[in-house]
Amino acid sequence: MMKSILTVFLSMIICTLLSADLFAGGRPHNLVKPTGPPVPQVISPEHDTRAWSVRKLPDTGQQVKSTDVFGSDTAYSINTPSFTDNGDNTITDNITGIMWQKISKGDNSFDQAVEYCKTLNLAGYENWRLPDIDELYNLINLDRPPINSKYFLNEKEANTHYSSTTLAGDDNRVWGINRGGGIGAYPKNEPSSVSAERRRIFNTRCVRDTFEAKKVKEHFSDNKDNTVRDNSNGLVWQKAEAGEMAWEDALRYCENLSLGGKDDWRLPNVKESRSMCDYTLYSPSVDLQYFPGLKTTWHWTSSTTQRGRVVWYINYVSSSATYSERTEKLEVRCVRGGF
Repeated sequence: MMKSILTVFLSMIICTLLSADLFAGGRPHNLVKPTGPPVPQVISPEHDTRAWSVRKLPDTGQQVKSTDVFGSDTAYSINTPSFTDNGDNTITDNITGIMWQKISKGDNSFDQAVEYCKTLNLAGYENWRLPDIDELYNLINLDRPPINSKYFLNEKEANTHYSSTTLAGDDNRVWGINRGGGIGAYPKNEPSSVSAERRRIFNTRCVRDTFEAKKVKEHFSDNKDNTVRDNSNGLVWQKAEAGEMAWEDALRYCENLSLGGKDDWRLPNVKESRSMCDYTLYSPSVDLQYFPGLKTTWHWTSSTTQRGRVVWYINYVSSSATYSERTEKLEVRCVRGGF
């Protein structure tokens, strides 16, 4: 029974991801929200052993102002993206301290991607690996193109970049970022029925740690004042959802919120919203111990696509990211702080 329920919801994710694969700024899809009783949360075995790296969260790089209502992504710049070209085909992210391969390897299968990074010898380093989805998504730049072409080059233009993170409850799907800046779970291997013209091309970009990051066992801490702290990046979240509202109303709500003795709340950008996710969980992909009232529906972010016409949101059933018209009424949860 659980397997059949999971299959149904995975089908829903696939539809969402196909929409997210459009070039960012294109026509958004019509939202069809799930109905019926909640599906029991799927918890992967590695959930109990996972540790969270403590790192600064890079900003989105959003530059397009798309509303006169204060509080959109462009109103805040926290940890502005910064990179150093090391001159040896490697790039250092100055915010997270992670080192990246400058030129991605083109057109790999997932198994080939894992092996390629495992055996890579570049710039005198051998400790390369395939990045997890948190690391990969933090490269996203909401100013065109999604991955900064000043520093990062592709051996072959691709639809998607692989991560090492599998979908909770389905080891045959792996998380990746697409060419429009969306995030979703894709088959590790394309079905043989997919034609050469429609076959998705995956790039591989390896990563290495330049230092051993501090790790914490608990992703969140309950502040006992209706707020929850993310121990991995210092963000503080509104514990309860505010309810569904249109995007500009969501901006106003968070800007006017006073909670936990603080009044510097804001609508989270897409990276902040996505950082709530735990990829060892599914339906929802957020720890219900700390967010017990979380609904498995879509939540607004403060970020728009590059053209500024439509707005990114997070689907907390799966933790995928795509976009919709700002007049849609989606769930809202405010955030503050960070380091």
